[in-house]
Amino acid sequence: MRKIVLLTAVFMIAQHFLIAQTYTVTYEKEQKPELKGQLGLIKDPALRKQLESRIITTSYQLLHKDGVSNFVVKEENENKADGETLALESAQTKANVRVVQVGANKNSSVVYKDVANKVYLRSSNLAGKGFLINDNLVDYQWKLSEETKTVGNYVCKKATTVYNDKEITAWYAPSIPINDGPDEYYGLPGLIIELTDGNFTYNALSVQETPDISIVKPGKGKEITKAEYQELKKERIEAIKQQFNN
Repeated sequence: MRKIVLLTAVFMIAQHFLIAQTYTVTYEKEQKPELKGQLGLIKDPALRKQLESRIITTSYQLLHKDGVSNFVVKEENENKADGETLALESAQTKANVRVVQVGANKNSSVVYKDVANKVYLRSSNLAGKGFLINDNLVDYQWKLSEETKTVGNYVCKKATTVYNDKEITAWYAPSIPINDGPDEYYGLPGLIIELTDGNFTYNALSVQETPDISIVKPGKGKEITKAEYQELKKERIEAIKQQFNN
């Protein structure tokens, strides 16, 4: 009898563990536009302050199931993002500065991560052409700290790493047992709740256990590596700059 009770308890724990591996996490990304020294060209102090303080916010969802995940833009975010873009473009026109954004649009970008095999796929669109970025996940060398802070309902621990000469700071929740996070970030002993990398920050707004989700593995577009895609983006940005200067 005690053996049956023990087996039942183990089964219930195992079932709870499996359910706990399936989450929907809503993130908000706050990003300052890259102006790259152009603020010095603006003579109007009020307009300069407006551009300096401008923050673009975008909402995303992370769908995680048993070690694989999707990271996508939330549909309800579209009107808000369009309004912010128009307001920013208006300010740029007055100041004669340009913020060039090249890459995936909100309707086409899907990030697929397979954390166990450290691979990812990203569907993207560049200059009207579809691409499928297929590459290995970055092997972030996280340094774990005992420093903690409470974010919402979660006690989080701090972790830092350096990638592309920039320090990345993450706060993760050990109580949520998945080593995943927003976009391509992952690799901590708990869900990443907050992350800052350069001029942008991700904040988790909600975390829900959602057993009935499906993960999409994107397969459309010309297959390309991350390095090759970054080179194409650079060429596209330079072409746009030349058009603007002419």
